[in-house]
Amino acid sequence: MKISDHKPVSSLFNIDVKVINQVSDRKVYNIYIMEMEEIRRLDRMENEWLPTMTLSQHTLEFETVKFQQAVIRSVEIENTGQTPCHFEFIGKLGETQFCKPWLSISKPKGYVLPGDKQDIEFEIYVNKTTSPSLNSREDRIEDILILHLCKINPWDNRTDDSAVLNVPKELWRILDHLYHNARYQPDLFQQPGLHEEMKLIQENLDTQLPTVGNPLPGSNHSVAEALLIFLEALPEPVIPFNVYPACMEVYNDFERCRALLRNIPVHHLNVFNYLISFLQKLPKHEANGLDLHLI
Repeated sequence: MKISDHKPVSSLFNIDVKVINQVSDRKVYNIYIMEMEEIRRLDRMENEWLPTMTLSQHTLEFETVKFQQAVIRSVEIENTGQTPCHFEFIGKLGETQFCKPWLSISKPKGYVLPGDKQDIEFEIYVNKTTSPSLNSREDRIEDILILHLCKINPWDNRTDDSAVLNVPKELWRILDHLYHNARYQPDLFQQPGLHEEMKLIQENLDTQLPTVGNPLPGSNHSVAEALLIFLEALPEPVIPFNVYPACMEVYNDFERCRALLRNIPVHHLNVFNYLISFLQKLPKHEANGLDLHLI
């Protein structure tokens, strides 16, 4: 044993230590969880409303193409998403045209409502202008086309790339409500709406920003009557007055009716197609009691 010269030392310290407030920590954590769930919900909603199209086929075979003899193939496009979709064929990088000069497309751009389909025709026609480059093998009868999709924004009736869709947003909101909430409503368009509810619907259409899936106030019958009042109050009917006599002459001839519709103003035609697309779906739901005769 050796004796140490170290003497015992004692000390007292004052230290500030951070302590987690368990109550506040739990509140902050819960807020964080709620925010993350809301972000995920909004992400899911955004993904659900992305424009989605399917094609009946992705490759077209034209087989033998002869001089000055047109060869036509068609592709069916279907809007499988939940929002009206605008489509347009666009040129490849560095090219001003979206297809070769010997190819023509019946509908290079347009829009399709949810669940609807359209046929697009592709025609190859080789003439004296396009044949020299093909004969010299500078060009070949093959091409890659780019189909661009974008969602139609109902808030200002424009697509994301500013292509105009001439359908009033009030009409879009009314039909959107009826489609999502009134397809199975018994006696739809056969019972009148309530006056007080009609005023609320009108106020909502005039003052509120439209949001997808946000229903209008009032009953389905009141919203259905609001649609009828909206159409009745138009300065000119969807089918203009000046084509009424012609309509009466061709009403029983489908092809002549379709040809006649092509000559009405484009904004009238857009509204007509939009209404017909909606009305075609109603008789598919027997619960509402509607048939083609009633419509």
